[in-house]
Amino acid sequence: MPKPNELNFNIGDSVYSPKFGLGKVLKVDFVEAADSDFYIIESFVNHTRLMVPVQASKKQLRCVATKDEASNMLGVFSKPVQEQSFESKKDRVKFFKSQQKNVVLKERVVALAQLHNIKDKGKVEKEIFQKMLDDISNEFSFALKLPETEVNTAIVQNLSKVA
Repeated sequence: MPKPNELNFNIGDSVYSPKFGLGKVLKVDFVEAADSDFYIIESFVNHTRLMVPVQASKKQLRCVATKDEASNMLGVFSKPVQEQSFESKKDRVKFFKSQQKNVVLKERVVALAQLHNIKDKGKVEKEIFQKMLDDISNEFSFALKLPETEVNTAIVQNLSKVA
């Protein structure tokens, strides 16, 4: 069992992962076969239990946004964002795929706004946009205690004002 100061999350913390969305840390278990400690997390969506290595957790998890963080990030959607330039459409898709896996909230929010502003989105980029929008809406609805559809609508309306 790791020492408390080696843990990034506490039992009972609500966490976000791009892989499974929102969940709650249930416990930390040592897995002998892997010779590592793992967070045992229960997904809020389908109540499946997932294991995330404690050592890699900073790259795969973060605490769910607070009410203030979610409110502040909603404001980002109503401001212009700097456009990225890419060598090719393939590079652009690769970049947004990497942002889809990013755990840093502000970077995800900015990437969603940038992706929204692209006029010639292809099928994959539209899918990435929708997945990121759904993930962010889900997290913000949890933090703000509002219906997800209401948060989703607010994000899209803010993005549309800037476009």
